[in-house]
Amino acid sequence: MKSLAVMLVGACLVVGARAETFAEAVLTHIHQSLVTDAGEVVVRDEDLDIKLRVDTDTWVADGLFYEVGVSAGQTMVTVFDYTITLSNEGLPYPGPRPSFCTPLQFTQCVEPNGAEGTFAQIVVGYNDPRGGNPFLDVMQDQITLVEAGSGGGQLFQSGQLTSVVGTTYPFGIQTDTLAALMFVNVFTSAVPEVSTLASMMAGLVFVGAAMAPYRRRKAAFAR
Repeated sequence: MKSLAVMLVGACLVVGARAETFAEAVLTHIHQSLVTDAGEVVVRDEDLDIKLRVDTDTWVADGLFYEVGVSAGQTMVTVFDYTITLSNEGLPYPGPRPSFCTPLQFTQCVEPNGAEGTFAQIVVGYNDPRGGNPFLDVMQDQITLVEAGSGGGQLFQSGQLTSVVGTTYPFGIQTDTLAALMFVNVFTSAVPEVSTLASMMAGLVFVGAAMAPYRRRKAAFAR
C-alpha cells in the first residue's frame, strides 16, 4: 500500500505557471476480477465518471461503494483508473482556515503556510475497521498529491489504484462493501458558493456512510 506521503512519481510539475487555483480528482474506470485456482473471472469492467472539483476556499468529498466476496483460497482484485489535476496561482492566503484534515479514522492534515494551496487524495479498499467483516483481509491503496507555495504551479497525474481482498476463513463466502473515497481541498481567497457548500455537505454524508457499520452502509448507499 502506498504511504500517505506526497507522491510525485510520474507527475508533471510546472513551476511558476500562472493559472487558476483549483483541485480536481476523477475516477475513470473500474476493473474487478475474482482469482481462483481455476483462473481469473472478470466480475466488473466499466467506465466511470466520478469527478470532484473545487476552486473556492473549501473541500469536498465523494466516491463509490463496491461489493466484494471471496472464499478461502480466492482473491478479489479491484483496479481503479484515476486522474488528479492541481493548479495553484500562488497568491497569499491569510486564512481563515488554518488547516484541512481528511475526515477518516486515520487522518492526514495539510496547512496553507500563508499561500494558496491545493490537495487531493483517493483511497480505494476503505472499510471502517469498527464495522467491516473481520474475516476478510483487505489491502488498501491510495494516492495523495499536494501543490502549494507562493511560486504557484500545476500538477497532473494519472494512474491506477488497486485493492486486494482475500480470506483464510474456511467456511462459506465472506462478503463486504468497500469504498473508494475521494477528497479535494483548496486554500484560496475565493469564497465558496452555495452549490459548493451543498456538495461539501453531501460529501460528509458519503464519508459518514463509509465509516458506518456494513449493514447500514449497504442498505442506504450501495451502488
